[in-house]
Amino acid sequence: EESKRKEYFSSGHRTCATFTLLYFVALFVLRFREFGIETAYEMLWGCNVSMLQAAIGVLTSRRLLVSSAITTVLIDQLCWYVDVAGYAVCGRFPIKVAAYLLREHVSITKKITACHHLWFLPLYVWILRSSGTGEVSLKSWAMTAVLTSYLITFSRMFVPFDIHRPGLDDPVYLNVNLAHEFW
Repeated sequence: EESKRKEYFSSGHRTCATFTLLYFVALFVLRFREFGIETAYEMLWGCNVSMLQAAIGVLTSRRLLVSSAITTVLIDQLCWYVDVAGYAVCGRFPIKVAAYLLREHVSITKKITACHHLWFLPLYVWILRSSGTGEVSLKSWAMTAVLTSYLITFSRMFVPFDIHRPGLDDPVYLNVNLAHEFW
């Protein structure tokens, strides 16, 4: 019964989850004001879906949702750390997952609202570990495989590879969830 669900997460954890939800909404609103429908497509990126999934997992005390959200972004966000460190030390992005931030058509709004690529993973690993449920089970890996397969398939079928934004000569590359081409 739902009323008997064990509470794994503290009020501090729930505060972090509430912050994540507010950030998710702010990211959507700020980007939508600037980019319109392009934002709806970009909200389907695994990193954005994972923020929503992890926050809901904490607020509903579902550890599997949190650990699956972590495994969904694990490789990509570790690459962000390598890129940011490489840029800070050598002036270049070794992996190039964050390189899009330096393209001239990328607005300050998009640059600022990309910061979740750096704080999401450590925050939710901390939440999971400090709740005494720090393990990432095989179920979470399986859930991640299903979720990412769905996101990639959906993105391939319904999200364009690129779009033409007024005022730009070149199309804006979307390739959400690498559904059209893998880097």
